[in-house]
Order: sequence, then structure tokens, then C-alpha cells
Amino acid sequence: EFDNERDELDLDELNTTLEQCKISLKSFETKERFLWTRISRYRQLMKKREQYIFDLQSKCAASSIENSNAISDDYDEENRNGDNDRYDDLRKQVASLQEKHGHDRENLSSVEQIYKEILIELETLRRKIHDLEEKRTFISQKREECQEFLIAAAEMC
Repeated sequence: EFDNERDELDLDELNTTLEQCKISLKSFETKERFLWTRISRYRQLMKKREQYIFDLQSKCAASSIENSNAISDDYDEENRNGDNDRYDDLRKQVASLQEKHGHDRENLSSVEQIYKEILIELETLRRKIHDLEEKRTFISQKREECQEFLIAAAEMC
């Protein structure tokens, strides 16, 4: 009788642990979906920004070529200064965007690392749940076998 009570407690504890693991799994699955959506969106935005930076760099290079060509032509000083100012503004804008992009890439990398850790935790929880369910099934089967044995032994007496 005492062992049967202990087994019941063990099975109850196992069931409690199993339910807690399932709750944790659902929570981590929600976090995983949220982060995946965010990461995908940030990647798209960063790709667009990379293209924008490339376009600005091309515009900046074209402006530089125009400035060097204008120096050799009959080009008045006021126009040349205005072009130089626009060229400098483009260069500063490109540099600023590249710096921001670098910081954003680092931030995205840290979020991707968190995402990887969540994936690892998800797999760990899934395995633990699987193992606990197998253990519960094994205990239940052994308990049934013991009960059948006790009933058969009692009938023999």
C-alpha cells in the first residue's frame, strides 16, 4: 500500500512537471514566432536600406565625376560651390546611413542570437516532454501489470 501511494505521488509529480513543460513550450513557441516575424521584417528593411545606400553612393560618385568635369569647363564659381556642397551633403548622408546600418546590423545579430537560444530551448522542451510522456506511459503500464498480477495472485489463493 505504501509503495502504491509513493507511486501515485511520483506519477502526480510527473504529470505536474509535464504540464509545466507544456506551458513553457507554448510560451517559447509564441516568443519564437514573434521574433521570427520581427527578424524577417528587419532583414527586409535592412536590405532596402542597403539598396538605398548603394543608390546614394552611385549618385555621390556621379556627382564627383560631374564636379571634376565642371572644373575643366567654363563653370562659374557659384555653381561649383553649390555642387561641392551637394556632394559633401551626399557623402555625409551616406556615411551616416552606413554607421546607422552597422549599429542596426549588430543589434539584429544579438536578436538573432536570442532567437537561436529560443530554438535550442524549444527543442530541449520538446525532448523533455517526449521523455516525460514515455516515462508516464511506462509507469502506467507497469502499474497495470502489477495490479493484474495482484488480482491473479488473489484469485489463486
